[in-house]
This record gives sequence, structure tokens and C-alpha cells, in this order.
Amino acid sequence: MVYFSSLEFKQIAEGTVANAALPEARIYTAGSVLHLTLARAETVHIYNVSGALVRNFRAPAGQTTVALPTGIYIVRTGERSEKVFIH
Repeated sequence: MVYFSSLEFKQIAEGTVANAALPEARIYTAGSVLHLTLARAETVHIYNVSGALVRNFRAPAGQTTVALPTGIYIVRTGERSEKVFIH
């Protein structure tokens, strides 16, 4: 059984948000594949944990996939950098 000591309900605003900002990039992994979803074409830099450049390419807007060996990588697109784990 689950008991709640306090429960609060809030009014949800109806309508849409005008000109909501979309993320510039979505970076994630699935298995041994790096997935990039970019709002616009960008140069992508992939570094290993030692700081060595592993891959450097121009990715188009939309979905791009890159197969990588097992490891930890830093992925840089524009001004954004993310650490990803490939296993």
C-alpha cells in the first residue's frame, strides 16, 4: 500500500507557448552508436578522454549516427559539449 502525507493539485495553464526555444542539439548513445539530433548543420568534434580528436565532421540538420568503439568521449557541437559513454 502507498500512502501520501500531502497531496497538492495545481491549475495547468491552457494554450500554447509562443516561440518556444527548441534545444540546439540532442546527444545520446544507444549501444555502440552515438546519436546526434541537430537543429541546424554543425561541425561535430569527438574527443577521447585523453583529449585526442577521434572524429571531426560536418553533420547536417536532423538525425546523424556515428558508430564508436567502447569508451568515454566528449562530443562538441557549436558551443555545447557533452560527455558520453559507449559500451
